[in-house]
Amino acid sequence: MKLGILTTTGLVIAMGFASGVKAENVSHVKQLLETKKCNQCDLTGAQLAGMNLSGADLSGANLRGANLNGANLDEAKLNEANLKQAKLQGASLIGAKMHGANLESADLSRANLSLAGLVIASLKNTNLTSANLIGANLESANLAGAKPEKCSPVCSEFS
Repeated sequence: MKLGILTTTGLVIAMGFASGVKAENVSHVKQLLETKKCNQCDLTGAQLAGMNLSGADLSGANLRGANLNGANLDEAKLNEANLKQAKLQGASLIGAKMHGANLESADLSRANLSLAGLVIASLKNTNLTSANLIGANLESANLAGAKPEKCSPVCSEFS
């Protein structure tokens, strides 16, 4: 009996290594999906593509490398959030509050950031290709190295 438990445990551990260990904190992902509130959460590398997170409070959350492609983050609170290297292709961030957020090297291609608040946000080396920034507040935002090709007319003011 004990041998069977040890073998099963070893198999589960081996499968975990073979499939790649996920970085996100599972309890924080569960909290976010159940309550849409996850301040200061560790969601590093979380797989949240296509999720409806409209109105979610993710202030100060660590979403570094998270996959949010196609996610609905309309009116979400992402103030001081770490979205470095996050994947946000085609995501909707209409009216999102992202003051002081770190979006360095994030992929925001085709994302809708209209009316988003990006005051003092870091968008260094961010991909903004075909992103919609109409009405976005980019006051004191760092856009060094950002790729604004085919971005809405707002981007040309900052290049």
